[in-house]
Amino acid sequence: MDVPEAWEQTDMSACSFNIHQWAPPGAPACSPQSGVVFYGSATFDPAHGPGVRETSSGTWAGYVYAGAFAVYATGTDRDIVQRVLDSAT
Repeated sequence: MDVPEAWEQTDMSACSFNIHQWAPPGAPACSPQSGVVFYGSATFDPAHGPGVRETSSGTWAGYVYAGAFAVYATGTDRDIVQRVLDSAT
């Protein structure tokens, strides 16, 4: 996976679910508002098809399947979101 160098693994110990997330410093934990999150592909239930889309809040989000995982990335820069997803496949 190629994530931006400034992103860091988020402490998810207080979350009600078990996921792995890397996000920009200061991004909220337990929320995929910015960064990249790994879900088990067998239980991932997306609202749209794979690829990058602009969200209703004006950010960019998308996902790809990579083996046993669905890799979901979101952020304000479409190119970064696309690069992260491209590196997962």
